[in-house]
Formats: sequence, structure tokens, C-alpha cells
Amino acid sequence: MCAESGAININIKTNDVDIKYYNIYRDGSYYKTIYSSASNISFDDTDVLPKTKYGYSVDAVDWGGLASSKSDVKYETSGYNIEITFV
Repeated sequence: MCAESGAININIKTNDVDIKYYNIYRDGSYYKTIYSSASNISFDDTDVLPKTKYGYSVDAVDWGGLASSKSDVKYETSGYNIEITFV
């Protein structure tokens, strides 16, 4: 559980080392881009209402500009962690 009840901690994991950035989608709409080539990314979405359920998906874009398909949507209630894994 996150220390702050109005947050969802999102963890993105991949075994692909050629990632330039990740596009994050919340409830079906673009939310933000995280630039990182790390295989494990973690960030807190603090723009959420307490005890409210949100759905997240991610796509990854490589250095050549090719985007992956969006991940499956993962749902979580604010105050908890969510993990999205690309294999």
C-alpha cells in the first residue's frame, strides 16, 4: 500500500533493452510519457481521488520510433500498487 492514500504506484517491467520511452494511458486516454531505457520503472500517479478505481495501460516506443501494442488494462484503486509487465 502506498504511504499516501490518494496515489497509485505504477511499476513497469520489461526485458527489452531498446526502449526509449513509455506512453501511459489512464482509463483509455493518454496520461503521460516517461522517458527511460531502464527495464524497471516506478512512479506514483498522485492525480487520483482516494478509494477510486482507475485502469492503466502502457505502450513502449523503441529508439527507432516503433511502438508496441498497448498492454492489457490493469485496474487498481487509489492507495495501492499496480504492475504492468512487458515480456
